[in-house]
Amino acid sequence: MLKLICPNINVFDKSIIQKYKKYFRCKFYGNLSQSKFNKISNNYDIILLRFSHFLKLKKDSKIKYILSPTTGLNHIDKKIINNSKIKIFHLNKKSFLKKIKASSEFTFYLILATLRKIKNINQKNVIGTELNGKLVGVIGLGRIGNNVANFCSSLNAKVIFYDNFIEKINNKKVKRTSINFLLKNSDLIVICIPSTDKNFKFLNKKRIDLIKKGGILINTSRGEIIDEEYVINLAKKKYLFYSSDVIQNEQFIKKNYYLKMNKNSNLLITSHLAGMTEESIYKTDKEIFKNFLSYYEKN
Repeated sequence: MLKLICPNINVFDKSIIQKYKKYFRCKFYGNLSQSKFNKISNNYDIILLRFSHFLKLKKDSKIKYILSPTTGLNHIDKKIINNSKIKIFHLNKKSFLKKIKASSEFTFYLILATLRKIKNINQKNVIGTELNGKLVGVIGLGRIGNNVANFCSSLNAKVIFYDNFIEKINNKKVKRTSINFLLKNSDLIVICIPSTDKNFKFLNKKRIDLIKKGGILINTSRGEIIDEEYVINLAKKKYLFYSSDVIQNEQFIKKNYYLKMNKNSNLLITSHLAGMTEESIYKTDKEIFKNFLSYYEKN
């Protein structure tokens, strides 16, 4: 029987785990430390994880399969991703992902929270702004970008988008434009492009400098997509507002990082919560285990 380890069972659906754990010799942890995970993870056949831990490959590793109900894989060592002997199961079927709404909804939440400058429910005398009438620029019109564009246009925001692979969409209120025009003119910019090597620092310093003073930048893609340090410094200097659910190397940050960042009025940083709804966790966990067992039984 294959040995499976999960370093943080708290971010998985218990009913799905209960259904499938009979197939494996399982070791579940509430929230295993990264250092401990590093020491023992390569002794298991199957790794079940989301973004709370980074999986590093060691010599003589026993890892055969990785089950990660995520779209991105930046929490997994590139040596593993490029290793033909290790099979990774993650969320890459567009037909399935269309059913998952959590990340789109959370991105829209960050838009509204940033506009209204909301950090907690006890805030007083905080004056925000409205989405109505704003020019929203969406970078990447895939599943999440398309949903966000529709959400914003339905509330009378003017929406433009940039996407190399999409010329137009069904919503006549959403117009395609160049990346430079989008960055220069948008009141609010939403990053929705996938995390790939090609997109590493897509928003570099040169492009970030095109954003107008007082602009809002929302990122629920990946921290690696932008020059993160530069953007955060601009937010600290009150040049722009930056809200993000994703940061670089999130598995290794200090415990007080989010508290420290969110003390600044121009920053709103959440801890990779976009996909964390009961509905989405259930659907994605079920999909990953179904695909893995189907493959395993055939091979």
